[in-house]
Amino acid sequence: MKKFSKHQGLSSLFLVFIIGVLLSLIVAILQFDSLLSTKRNAQTQRSQQAFFAAEGALYETIQHLRNDPFWPESFPDQTEYIIGEAKVKRTITKEDNQLKIDLSANVKGAKRRLIAGFVYSSGERSPLDIVMIIDRSGSMNGSPLSYAQEAAKKFLDIIEFEAADDYVSLVSYSDYASLDQSLTNQYFKIKNAVNHLNAGGMTNIGDALNKAGKELLENGREDSIKVIVLLSDGVANRTNPAIFTCESCSTWPCLDPNEVFDPADETDQKMGSCCTHFAVSQAQETKEAGFTIFSILLNNITYSDCGSSPGDIISTENLGRLTLLRASNESADQPLPETGERYVFYKETKNESELENIYEEIAHAITSPEFFEYQEALPEAE
Repeated sequence: MKKFSKHQGLSSLFLVFIIGVLLSLIVAILQFDSLLSTKRNAQTQRSQQAFFAAEGALYETIQHLRNDPFWPESFPDQTEYIIGEAKVKRTITKEDNQLKIDLSANVKGAKRRLIAGFVYSSGERSPLDIVMIIDRSGSMNGSPLSYAQEAAKKFLDIIEFEAADDYVSLVSYSDYASLDQSLTNQYFKIKNAVNHLNAGGMTNIGDALNKAGKELLENGREDSIKVIVLLSDGVANRTNPAIFTCESCSTWPCLDPNEVFDPADETDQKMGSCCTHFAVSQAQETKEAGFTIFSILLNNITYSDCGSSPGDIISTENLGRLTLLRASNESADQPLPETGERYVFYKETKNESELENIYEEIAHAITSPEFFEYQEALPEAE
């Protein structure tokens, strides 16, 4: 009996020791994972700071070039300076009447680089007729819609500041789209309509594009540049039966990751749904009428009807990205951007607080007489 009690005590101590070791390992793994997550988040934040520093330096450079045609005095012009925590390097070169602007920003090792072309304009730009399309579906409720409203009003401030003969309209959408304000140069009316938006319902991107196109066709001016700025936070999941027959459209349409997806192909029912096809087809009609579409994805997709695995959610997320990318004026064969990358006509972010920067970026681009375009390039090795 004594031997049995002794062995039993040793077994208990060994079990306690093993449990203690396992718990220590679990705590260590959790701490390590938390540390990695913190580092990743910090690196992402620094990368975003570097991008915005490069972007800000780019617009400042464009403004300087526009105001002073004799600057810089010689080429190549190379400058280094500080913006916030970012070290910025700028090189301006000239070939005939075309200037190339190369900007790099470094925030504690996180580097971003932008390249832009600039051509001097001798005349005034044409007036703008702009339709802002804002998503007010249920997933926009709370801070996403609040940030979108503030970003939209900042966009209007920039358009108004240009003091040109520009008109703006507002279309919003959930289950269906509504024309909340027709084209006007009384910007307080647009801001008032933006302030009164409320979230709820599904995501009918196609109906919103249809309404925006009609407004520009019926009320747009003959001599104007016609622009649509589309915001969505998810996947198109409703149509307008009066315009587009749709047999089925799930709340979050599925995307087969083993197939090549073409949201403009209406016969491809394995991929996405007729709702995504409706959205792209309406965008295509609008672009064929000569209108320019900027699309912004506030990437708020964290759920998929396809399943709950990370792969299922990513496939649904990519369906939303591809649909808005194809709806924009980017070239039809343009691949999905890498994380943090932005094209000229397609923008995306997972951070709703970045919306104001994106709207500012578009406003500055369309109000420039040169309507310059830029792209992100790989940072140069140092």
